[in-house]
Amino acid sequence: PPLRERKEDIIPLARHFVGLYGKKISKDVTSIHKDAEEALCNYAWPGNVRELENVIERAVILCESDIIFKKDLAVPDSAPSSNNNDIPRLREIERDYILTVLKQSGGNQTKASKLLGVDRKTLYLKLRKYGITV
Repeated sequence: PPLRERKEDIIPLARHFVGLYGKKISKDVTSIHKDAEEALCNYAWPGNVRELENVIERAVILCESDIIFKKDLAVPDSAPSSNNNDIPRLREIERDYILTVLKQSGGNQTKASKLLGVDRKTLYLKLRKYGITV
C-alpha cells in the first residue's frame, strides 16, 4: 500500500533512514524535530517508501546541525485540498492499468507489453517504478 495509507509508519521509517544515512555519510544527525515530523506526516506521499527515503537522505546531507528541521525537508507545507482527494493521480491510474493488463495476460510480461503498446524494457522499468512483482 502507498505510504499515504500507512501514516503510522512514516516517523519510524524516517528515524531509521536518519540513522542509516547519518552513518553512511559519517554525519552525526541524531533526530528529527517535531515540526519536521509534523510536515512528514501531513505530506500526501504520492510515492512510496523510497520517496520518503530520498527526502530523508537529502535532509541528512543538507542539514546544518544534528537535528533535521522542517526547513531541511523537500516536502510541501500542506496536504492537498480535500477537493483533490477524490481525483486519482496519473501514476495511480497508470499503475492500476498495468496491473489490469498483467492480469489479462496471465502475468506474461511480453504479452502485456504488446497489449500496452510499449517496449518490454519500458514495461520492466514501470514495474520497478511502481514496485510491482510478477
